[in-house]
Amino acid sequence: MILEARQQAILKQLNEQGFISTDALAKHYSLTPQTIRRDINALCELGLARKQHGGIALPPAMNNQTFAKRAGINASMKQLIGQAAAKVIEPQSTLFLGYGSTVVQLVEALPREISLTVVTNNLNAALSLTQFPNIETWVSGGRLRHQHHDICGLPAHNFLQSFRADLAVCGIAGISASGELLEFQHDEAELTRTMLSNSKHNLLLADSSKFLRSASVCFTTLKHIDALYTDCDADELASLCKQHQVDLHLVGSPQ
Repeated sequence: MILEARQQAILKQLNEQGFISTDALAKHYSLTPQTIRRDINALCELGLARKQHGGIALPPAMNNQTFAKRAGINASMKQLIGQAAAKVIEPQSTLFLGYGSTVVQLVEALPREISLTVVTNNLNAALSLTQFPNIETWVSGGRLRHQHHDICGLPAHNFLQSFRADLAVCGIAGISASGELLEFQHDEAELTRTMLSNSKHNLLLADSSKFLRSASVCFTTLKHIDALYTDCDADELASLCKQHQVDLHLVGSPQ
């Protein structure tokens, strides 16, 4: 499901304010409360917001969403982001592949005969990599997170820490207004930090719903990212990328 422009704007405002009344939204967009409730319902069904008396608020956490549910948010745009980022993957290189459904889309877009070494804790990415005869894939051990289809914990950290990569490709829970990179859980943050620290170059894949989304764990900032692939054309994000010397690659809307 792709968020409509008004829904994306509502989500951005919600992340900035924490709560918005239905009447205020209807007045702002010159719409009836009934019409604006359709946007509210769509955001709540995706787990991006929760209903409160008279309006909507941020959900207490997003980390209870399953991989399948997260993958369905902006699915077509995530596919385009993955396709765009896949074009910069150099044959014979070593890659870290981190959390996220958009990372899986990058794997699906790789040339079938490409030769790589890939290190990952992302089980959906690992499963997709079985289609590639010339990719050597290393999968971490550790604790299986059933709903998220990934591996975490100290064994996963120690495993990833032993590798050195040419490129780390990671997703993210949220990017703050100051350029902080956020995750919902400490384990997620630590594993992503490990990949970024042990790679020569770092790519971040983030659809527009991630900008200004709240999450509880800050583990680094955009200054440790070399390139960001996104469909978010907010001036604030462009300014942050310029400030932190991040190459911003904007992906257009699907035809």
